[in-house]
Amino acid sequence: MNENIKEAIENAKFRERLIKAGYFPVIGPRGPKGEKGDKGDNGNNLNILGGYDSLDELIMVHPYGNYGDCYLIGGNLYVWNIENGTYEMIGNIEGPPGKSEKIAIGMVTTGNNSDKAEIIDNFDGEVHTLDFVIPKGEKGDKGDSGPIGPQGLTGEKGLKGDKGEKGDKGDIGPQGTMGPTSYDVVCFASYGDSTTSGKSLINTMRIIPGVSDIINIPNNQKIDVLRTGVFEINMCGRISGVTNDTGGKFYLYNTLTNEKIVDMEFVLDKGSTADMDFSEITFADIQGGSSLEVKTEITGDSSNTIKFSMINLIIKGYKM
Repeated sequence: MNENIKEAIENAKFRERLIKAGYFPVIGPRGPKGEKGDKGDNGNNLNILGGYDSLDELIMVHPYGNYGDCYLIGGNLYVWNIENGTYEMIGNIEGPPGKSEKIAIGMVTTGNNSDKAEIIDNFDGEVHTLDFVIPKGEKGDKGDSGPIGPQGLTGEKGLKGDKGEKGDKGDIGPQGTMGPTSYDVVCFASYGDSTTSGKSLINTMRIIPGVSDIINIPNNQKIDVLRTGVFEINMCGRISGVTNDTGGKFYLYNTLTNEKIVDMEFVLDKGSTADMDFSEITFADIQGGSSLEVKTEITGDSSNTIKFSMINLIIKGYKM
């Protein structure tokens, strides 16, 4: 049944009960319009005096009522009927419970000077995630130079110490090993943005020196480690678009051992944090013949858009 029709029927039933209780006049067929009458006295209003758990409790406390006395029992309205000398239930006057919604703060970005301030409501279920766009303010005038402060007091000059005796010349020490700042190879790879799970492709790469027998990057697909060694790995990136239902992660993966490189996994679980930047440095002993790949995963509801961006990787091979 149409909701408007149902509401009209319920209103008619409610009005009929009030008429029976003596609070509304019965309206018959409309006659011809008469002359404007004098202003009448104010009518008696419905007067809700309180509420009780049961009708018996109401009658026990107020066995008799006056014209217009009303009480609530379990959400139902009871009115004193002056003709019958009883309390008559008119109906339930409580509305349906309101919808409970929450507000979360999303991204705050800076727009251009000419942009207007804007609040974007990303409503999902019962959560309003608000993104704010704040226009960039105009550059202020350069302030006046402050006054030069007074010169501080000059401290007293210390006494010159006695000259020490010249020490004996030491023996020549053994030749040291090459420090960890010396590298055989340095590899840099920058990966393209992605909104799906899977292997990320390399957009920009460079190997120093240009040709190396330790690291190679064939067809911008993966990083091949040709010789076993200890490597310093520096990896960073960004995950954005996370919601209460969807999260994401990316990591460096060794296809030879079928394992993730330790400390090179970055996770932003679903929740109230929409985006986050990541960065980590680790040292790993990698076996020759390994291939390293950056992989992305979307967790939770995959219908939402998760973005992986600004993923960069630096691998340094030490001279041993």
